[in-house]
Amino acid sequence: MDGRLLDQVRLEGIDPIDWEDMGAGPCPGGGRCLYLADTGDNRELRPEVRIHRTPEPLPGDTLVPRARISEVRVRLPQGPRDVEAMVVLEHESILLITKGRNHPVEVYLLPGPLIQEDAEPRVPTLIQQLTSRPASGGELVVGGTTGAASLMHPDGRAEGMVAVRSYQDLHFFGVGPDLSAGLRPIAGGRVNLRPLREAQGEAVAFLGDGLVLVTSEAGFRAPVGSFQVLDCSISLHY
Repeated sequence: MDGRLLDQVRLEGIDPIDWEDMGAGPCPGGGRCLYLADTGDNRELRPEVRIHRTPEPLPGDTLVPRARISEVRVRLPQGPRDVEAMVVLEHESILLITKGRNHPVEVYLLPGPLIQEDAEPRVPTLIQQLTSRPASGGELVVGGTTGAASLMHPDGRAEGMVAVRSYQDLHFFGVGPDLSAGLRPIAGGRVNLRPLREAQGEAVAFLGDGLVLVTSEAGFRAPVGSFQVLDCSISLHY
């Protein structure tokens, strides 16, 4: 993994305001889809945000036609929030996790299927607050992901796993079939990212076998962005 640019793909007819996160999952009709969260709102003024869905491009693709891109408008019930973390779960259910800029860090559930016949904005449900107060500095949430990793309970039950990152920490949660129950913190599931000295941490992804990828933008401490792989296998157990 050396960070070389392999391909660039343009989404026809899409004019994002502030894309923040990306996830992958099965398309409703088969194959794989990418989900793009145009949910950034630094000043918390946007009455609606948007999520775009497109079939995952193939190697060599340079353009996704507008006809292959679906869009859903989302209106948060508590009012505008800055959302930088999106987690795509089974059957197109989506968790939106707020940054915590001016309010506690909130988790909203948008049940699947994502795209519905009417053109009205979808209103997700607030299911959880991860903090009791607004986040400060390095605690601000900037990315989230789920993957093939799972937690096995002693009684044989399995839970999915979600990772949520801030600028300074990585937190692991369990998530069960009842998504409205929210995220369950995993004991020992906090990883301190400050030793990585990222310029501006932005995203996280599972790679499998306990490996987790974290990425950073360039910033005043680093002239280029970074990809770093962490072995979190010690944290990823029940």
